[in-house]
Amino acid sequence: MKYLTVCILCFAIVTSVSCTKRSEDIKIDKKSSGDSVNKEDKTTAGDNKTRAVSDTVFMARWDGKRVIIEDYYKYAENEKTLMSDTGGYDKYSTKLIDLVKKYSKYSEQTPEYLFSEFKPEFSSFTNLKVGDKLYLSTLGGAYPIEVTGYIINMDDMIGSGTIFYATANLPAGAKPDEYEVMVSSFNNNMTPTNKTGITDQKILDKYKSFLMPWLKKVKITEYDEKGKESITTVREIKNEELKLFKGNFTGSGYVEYLAGVTLRNDPTNFTSLIYILDDNGKVLKELSPLSANNFTFSSVEMICDFNGDGIWEIITSDGYYEGGGYNFHKFMYGEFKTLANGFMFGV
Repeated sequence: MKYLTVCILCFAIVTSVSCTKRSEDIKIDKKSSGDSVNKEDKTTAGDNKTRAVSDTVFMARWDGKRVIIEDYYKYAENEKTLMSDTGGYDKYSTKLIDLVKKYSKYSEQTPEYLFSEFKPEFSSFTNLKVGDKLYLSTLGGAYPIEVTGYIINMDDMIGSGTIFYATANLPAGAKPDEYEVMVSSFNNNMTPTNKTGITDQKILDKYKSFLMPWLKKVKITEYDEKGKESITTVREIKNEELKLFKGNFTGSGYVEYLAGVTLRNDPTNFTSLIYILDDNGKVLKELSPLSANNFTFSSVEMICDFNGDGIWEIITSDGYYEGGGYNFHKFMYGEFKTLANGFMFGV
């Protein structure tokens, strides 16, 4: 018996529906989303003698040429104002096209437009200014960076997500993976991101045994070598279906394990959960409760201590079979808060 690898053809469906968390799900502290506080954070973040602490965080990504930084705080503001009335997302994208036409030569055949200077209209799409100093957390290390410009990418319109990004040069010594997702903030003591987690098979097997009772009634579709379909219950958790990290995730002071399971029930449905467990398998907190045979999923992507408080933040990839995005979660006041998200895509 084996799973049949299924190729899903993406149909040209025009929709603005996304499975990632949108602005109404993100608790935005206005103190950390406006220009005034960003400037204050920037001052301390540039001084390595002073520990800079800010809950303002941005998802970033290496696009093969530059680091692109998504300011979702501004995008969320636009969702609540510009995109909330008639026209919706089309109004947002039209304003960006008008912006390109004003400062560059627009063509439907040209997807990317680069700008090296801050223009007054850019304040509607980002709080970040050229020259702003931030820190970048990557799989290989944490580095200081500086905003050098902006990019408008019309190709990203298909996902009904952000089109406007700030840009930065790749820091000296950084060697990112292809299209690596990163974390950026004003904090000068960020840790590198950790995507690997625990690889010790004995520990993995131990936590599989803790998690299996939650999954024993979940149905999955299997296919034999001739393509014959059969429905069965989950019998095991494969290594590639489990992400496990050891660390401090809630500030409890005890040993904690972050466990994320993502199973594919069939070509378009998933089962997922993300729990914080103790050393005996007791569930301490749920970041994402069990969602069985569902159209959407939530998977642990990586962890990062972005503000140096010793508590790991959690980055998840959330979506469905034709798209998704990334969410950044911090444990605050007894629960997980989603501080930012980014890089949505889908049809």
